[in-house]
Amino acid sequence: MQKDFVQQTLNRALTSHRSGDLNDAVKAYEEVIPYVSDSVKASLHGNVGAILNSQGSNEKAMFHFQSAVESDTKSSSAHFNLAVILTSKFELHKKALKHCLIALRLDPSNYKVLHLMGNIYQNIGRNEEAEKCFSSADKLVRENEDNKSQNIESDNSGEILHEKLIIMKMKEDEVLSFTIEGETYYLKCLSQKPLIVVVDNFLLPQECQHIMSAVQDSLTQSFVTGGGIGEDANAEPYRSSYNAWLPQDSTLSTIKTRLSALLGIPMSYLVQKSEDLQVVKYENGGQFKVHHDSSSFQKRFVTALLYLNDVSNGGETWFPFAAANRDSTEGIVSTEDAISRSLLEFNSKKAHNTLSGLKVAPRQGRMALFFNHNISGDLDPLAVHAGLPLSSNSCDNIADNLNGSNPLEKW
Repeated sequence: MQKDFVQQTLNRALTSHRSGDLNDAVKAYEEVIPYVSDSVKASLHGNVGAILNSQGSNEKAMFHFQSAVESDTKSSSAHFNLAVILTSKFELHKKALKHCLIALRLDPSNYKVLHLMGNIYQNIGRNEEAEKCFSSADKLVRENEDNKSQNIESDNSGEILHEKLIIMKMKEDEVLSFTIEGETYYLKCLSQKPLIVVVDNFLLPQECQHIMSAVQDSLTQSFVTGGGIGEDANAEPYRSSYNAWLPQDSTLSTIKTRLSALLGIPMSYLVQKSEDLQVVKYENGGQFKVHHDSSSFQKRFVTALLYLNDVSNGGETWFPFAAANRDSTEGIVSTEDAISRSLLEFNSKKAHNTLSGLKVAPRQGRMALFFNHNISGDLDPLAVHAGLPLSSNSCDNIADNLNGSNPLEKW
């Protein structure tokens, strides 16, 4: 009888989790946890922790991640998950590093642990150690990849997306119009290398409001996820914003369907390849210094930035090497080169309106779409970008949808 209860409750938890009924999933997981083995218990605690974390219940999420470690002390993933919340939500960086080291000892092939350690070191100003961790993570990924067979799907993904725009034969400043469900959208190419296009009024005002309202109670301080190698010794934070991840709902499904039609990409493909929407809020002075949205171990071929409100001063998305700034690309062979060179310019100019390259201003409903990889599938160093600081009395919000991404108050 108990066996039937366990199986039925576990099936209910997993089904509710997959369908998005997260409250019922948590309830079912908690009901079944006392009756399963320690290793399964650790996994289920991890699932509950992830759900609660996404809902902004950080204290409860921490309890479940800690319980996962206590249930199975030899689980590398349990230690990793606990380290993530310790550093990103509670700024307990030393404790997080301790669990990272345990996770790495239990699974030396876990490159995500090295990546997280790099993030932690970067956040506490130990930049040399951060770069070593990022480099080791990259090396580990390359060693574990079968250079062709394991990358075929990813490379094809990039080619499919690039081909769609290459077939359009868009040139800089060219504008194409698309009519979707009776509405006409104008897609303008701002830069061919890196490839950047914008669509104004892509979102309706009520859709922008829905997204902002949906995450208002779950926003937490943003955490740097890599790509910021080369940070200066400045005490100024690399990233200062608040963010939350928004699961799929009917409004987001409508937006994704619209994006699918605009790009000519099958909806099933877009759903499979895209992440949940990341919503980011920047307050006065908020920024995200130069970074890249993709990496060898977390490939994101294209980023769709959705601006949720108007901003009067600052808050632009800056692409240092786009459009009219082509001459500055000479000698750039890596993302690290691009970031370092961009940071030098950023730190040397007090007036950000004098920065070279391309700046996309936040406008409610605007979408900026840019490619992080070139057509061969290789990372494009020229796709580095930054969220410029908000000036006084501005607030900015943006939403990222990374196909595999940030709003400003700027939303």
